[in-house]
Amino acid sequence: MAHIPMEAEKSYKLGEGGLYTWMTDKELTETLNKDILSVPHALGVSNHMGSAFTQDERSMQILISGVEKRKTSSSSTALPLQNRSVLILRQCTE
Repeated sequence: MAHIPMEAEKSYKLGEGGLYTWMTDKELTETLNKDILSVPHALGVSNHMGSAFTQDERSMQILISGVEKRKTSSSSTALPLQNRSVLILRQCTE
């Protein structure tokens, strides 16, 4: 499982391999590919933080597309992508 650091609503420095909503499509794709390749035999990805990133439609489309192209699944944050179903969990703030 490749654990991918993603932009949070609070300003945290994620370091190398972090995904931010301000990145270009190319930067997101290249960084995601490097992140996945850094974990030999990774079968899926999970997010670390990511509250801002997962709310950004463009960023998530790039992430999901990149994961699908690599035939991995994002099982920590979604149902298997082979079924084209995605479930993003949110924290209840009552």
